[in-house]
Amino acid sequence: MVVVHLLALVPAGKLLTLDLAEVMIASNACILGPAPAAALAASKGWQPLVAPGILVGMFGYAIATFIGVAVAAVLAL
Repeated sequence: MVVVHLLALVPAGKLLTLDLAEVMIASNACILGPAPAAALAASKGWQPLVAPGILVGMFGYAIATFIGVAVAAVLAL
């Protein structure tokens, strides 16, 4: 599933003219969460991408929470 995510994200990043570092941090934040995304950005020396990695990961958690509650409500019917 991670490979499929990466194979879809890299061409999309090329179409949107994003840097590969930005795409990797976004992918990491989507799959693993904010802490590993920040750790990857810091370890690679991409200091400007640490805060965006954390924010994207937290935004993903917030969206997934509402989706999870909605799915649970639908399944409870």
